[in-house]
Amino acid sequence: MSDFETLKALVAQFNTEELQADDDRFVDFDSIREDKILMPLEQRIVLGDPTNPITALLSGPRGVGKTSLILRLADRLRVKGFTVIYMDATDALDLNDIEFTDFLAFLALSVLRQLDEQKVPGFSKEAVYVKNLKERFKDFWQTKIEVSEAKVSVGHGSAVETEVKLAFQENQSALKNLRRELEEQASQIIFAVRKILTDANQALVQAGRQGLAVIVDGLDKIVWRTKESDSKNMQRKFFEDRMEQLSSFGVNIVYVAPISIVYSTVGGQWEAANGINNVVVPMVTICKDHDPKGDGLAKFDQVIEKRCAKAGITSTQLFDSAATKDYLVRMTGGHLRHLMKYVQAALVRTDALPLTSKEVEAVVRIEGQSMARQIPANLWQKLREFGKPQERSMNDEDSLSMLFNLYVFEYKNGKTWYEVNPVIRETDLFKLRS
Repeated sequence: MSDFETLKALVAQFNTEELQADDDRFVDFDSIREDKILMPLEQRIVLGDPTNPITALLSGPRGVGKTSLILRLADRLRVKGFTVIYMDATDALDLNDIEFTDFLAFLALSVLRQLDEQKVPGFSKEAVYVKNLKERFKDFWQTKIEVSEAKVSVGHGSAVETEVKLAFQENQSALKNLRRELEEQASQIIFAVRKILTDANQALVQAGRQGLAVIVDGLDKIVWRTKESDSKNMQRKFFEDRMEQLSSFGVNIVYVAPISIVYSTVGGQWEAANGINNVVVPMVTICKDHDPKGDGLAKFDQVIEKRCAKAGITSTQLFDSAATKDYLVRMTGGHLRHLMKYVQAALVRTDALPLTSKEVEAVVRIEGQSMARQIPANLWQKLREFGKPQERSMNDEDSLSMLFNLYVFEYKNGKTWYEVNPVIRETDLFKLRS
């Protein structure tokens, strides 16, 4: 294989897409985490009464591997006899400008489509009501697209759904009208979706299945900002103001939520209302002195080795030395997506392997400078406090913002602590302020 072909294969392997449940590149980090992260949640669903379902939040920093974990949870639930509806909000919703009504329409059509695809019995007049919503939508797309029974598909990036998303973005007047129309029908839509789901759950149990589980991914990407017309930022408006509705669908349902919500008072309200602890996926602890239960560096080595193997090389061929590889891994701070991003960034800076310390250090410098430019002036004083591990409360607005924006990372290993993102620590600006 030529240098060009090898580099191209490596860039493809070190992509940031989530791993499907059967992907053999998956590395299990449970052995070096303080808990089996998803096991308690899985057990609550599997051992629970289908007529007394749970509603739970799962969170963690963006890019830490939540989707790969949640897809494996969905697969394990299917193996244990559950019918799973999985949907990713990023497929169809603009999370820079989301309203509950947008989500409600997305949920309703996704549920109906997937139950129909999985041939789950028990539909009723409520299903007809939801189907009729699709016809109502046609008025708002005007002539841009034709929404028909045969063509409509919500989720997984379908062509029609992409057109709908573009119509939303390009026609704000139509979007406002649609939201107003859906808000007026919100109670009926919630009732209809609940009835569809509970009927399906009952039919599955009667047919000898374990019941229904719904997983809503992607809502952790709702941005941390406040619209001019609102007093709350969009995350709080969605998860606080709509908590009762989001918890009212009558089946086991897991929402992937922003870490800034789970660690705020809103997260506590969810736990109190639903009687189940929120699940947080932490960073992988890389440094051995912080990691008495295992070696995060070795686990990241496994990730690198598996990706390299798919490209036809070994990790010793990828880097010029173990020191270069270890430096890059440490600079990720245990963030899986950053590992992929930094390796890719180093690969496109060269035309031949191995990657050198010069190339890796350039990637870290550029990434750190990019993040430093984003940090508001008022946060630098607080941020430098995390130059050393901090065990503290993180539920004030500034701390939640630093967690959500990946300026500060959370770690767990018998205790919980927080540290500044390593690439920020490496910047001259951080060093000058420390």
